[in-house]
Amino acid sequence: MKVYFHFANDAMRHALNTAPVRLTITRHVLSYGHVVFIGSIVAIAVGMAETVAEPAHHLGWAYLGLLYGGTAMFLATFGYTRWMMFHLVSTTRLVAAAVVLALLSVAWALPALAAILLLAAAVVALNVVELYRVRRARS
Repeated sequence: MKVYFHFANDAMRHALNTAPVRLTITRHVLSYGHVVFIGSIVAIAVGMAETVAEPAHHLGWAYLGLLYGGTAMFLATFGYTRWMMFHLVSTTRLVAAAVVLALLSVAWALPALAAILLLAAAVVALNVVELYRVRRARS
């Protein structure tokens, strides 16, 4: 959460200060984008609840869809908000969203705990890549 608020605060301030029409940023990012963020977090939470309840059992397609689909939607929404604020493509987040969806083909065969660990590994890998890119850009 700290990373989101730390970087998003500066990005949002810059986007609002440089936007030709501030209402466009406000509507698309703070309204539409955050509604989707909240929806995806709820979907992930429902998938995680089932994982915690039955970690040794295989998740059904509905729960896998909520868990992996919610995560992919969350990541893709970052791509949308970045495009709306800066007209830049967030390739790392969009690729990670596609990877998460591709991992569904493996996750269905795994117990719930292993499926969530696979998802966590993908998200951690994304964060490592983004941290490397930010540090490389600063130097």
